Amino acid sequence: MRLLCPRCGEPSDLACVRCGAAVPLTPGADPYAALGLAPRLGVTAAELDAARLERAALTHPDRFPAGSPDREIAVRNATLVNDAYRVLRDPFERGRWWLESRGVRLASAGGGVPAALADRVFEVQEALAGLRSRPGDAALRTRVESARAEVTRDAAARTAALEEAFRRHDAAPGSVTLEEIRRGLAELKYVLTLRERIEEVLEA
Repeated sequence: MRLLCPRCGEPSDLACVRCGAAVPLTPGADPYAALGLAPRLGVTAAELDAARLERAALTHPDRFPAGSPDREIAVRNATLVNDAYRVLRDPFERGRWWLESRGVRLASAGGGVPAALADRVFEVQEALAGLRSRPGDAALRTRVESARAEVTRDAAARTAALEEAFRRHDAAPGSVTLEEIRRGLAELKYVLTLRERIEEVLEA
């Protein structure tokens, strides 16, 4: 990403190559651009970690005098870089950003429980309702704990499948459509939400 230095006008990055001034990022900017990466759904954790370290060196406030405008810009840039990293490091958030940046909403028009998950959701909700009303029931607690383990495995498997779909989309965009990615993300979101509900009941 090339920005213009606010001090000397030199096309640069987060730190001007001519005068050394801090160059501000735009709030809400493309997270890939904030990390200096080409946009790819299948970007790896190693690539993201390396980019974050490189950008951290450019945005570290200690590069600039205390109280200076450059230091204030560097602090804001560091926050934006960290926000971009958090979005892209999480496959779900990365996929959601990718869809929304292309005008595709995650929620389908019909909403509700994805058909592929309906039976499991009903079973888990039934067990959760029972445990809420009878928190001392050991059999119900065991059932809910088993459901938590199963849902956790399902979330991991769905995340891995999405990562593979991301890589295939990068290699040949027509092979995996945005609608297929949207459905996969919507189902993963529901599984993650279900796990949160299980955790809440078990902790209570």
